Amino acid sequence: MKKIYYSIFILSILYSNSVLSSNQIKYVYNANRTFIERIDFYDTESGTLVSLFNVFSNSPYEKLDFFTDKKNDQGGKMYLASENTEFNSALFKKNEPPYFTQNLAPIRVESYAYVHTNAKKNPSVIYALVTYNSRGQPISWKSSIYVLDNNGIVKIIFPDLDIDARESVVTDNGKLLAFAYGGSVADDMDYLFTPGFQVFDLDKVTIIEDYHAEEVTIYSPIVIENKLFIESSIGYNPESEFYYKVYDSVDRIKWTKKFTYDEINSLLEILDNGLKFKMRGEDKIVLFDKDFESSSFE
Repeated sequence: MKKIYYSIFILSILYSNSVLSSNQIKYVYNANRTFIERIDFYDTESGTLVSLFNVFSNSPYEKLDFFTDKKNDQGGKMYLASENTEFNSALFKKNEPPYFTQNLAPIRVESYAYVHTNAKKNPSVIYALVTYNSRGQPISWKSSIYVLDNNGIVKIIFPDLDIDARESVVTDNGKLLAFAYGGSVADDMDYLFTPGFQVFDLDKVTIIEDYHAEEVTIYSPIVIENKLFIESSIGYNPESEFYYKVYDSVDRIKWTKKFTYDEINSLLEILDNGLKFKMRGEDKIVLFDKDFESSSFE
């Protein structure tokens, strides 16, 4: 199981001088609708295009100085790997054996871009550089997270994280970032990274929470205005325990509650102040400030 290098989070942070705007976001898919190739920003009042962000031309992994074979079906580049020392040192300097050994030598490296369309403001893009061995299993993974403001300007960059980050979201006020990670299966059928999630304070450039566990399943984080919502479970069956964690970026409060399998499958809607269930034919609202355990974070 590879470790996560958290210190990399505080490096190469870029801030723009832009302010929050009311621009509307539109996610533009490729012709086959297999991936998002562009994020457009429209003026809410006039409907005119203000700016656009080309997902792949901004990728830090699209311009590597190595032989490019072709594009993959997700729009990213495919690089042919070899035993070339320069190539390997550039890609694997943080990933030591046993993951990079002679019998697991890489044959290709691919780049990807992931955009979570839940965000209505402050979209973020996760760029990945994944190395595969001859059996098609990942042996190395790098992720870079780009956080944009509502004008399509890159506000913050988290570069070259040694982790398989996925599904990042940012609160509408730009205060908190959450992303899930882990779940990629390595050659030995073990996880390349232990599943978990992080919540990050974008103003203070600090980690609010990093949770990970061997058997946990982390579902896609979502954002509703200025709150982050993260669901997790140990397994998925009638005996499983499910947890909802809610992070309020305004009041700086975290709410946590455990739910049963039946309850989680009765969830109708996530509200600003709680969760709405359909239990025994009747609507039931579980309130954050009344029914959840709460704790503050700085």
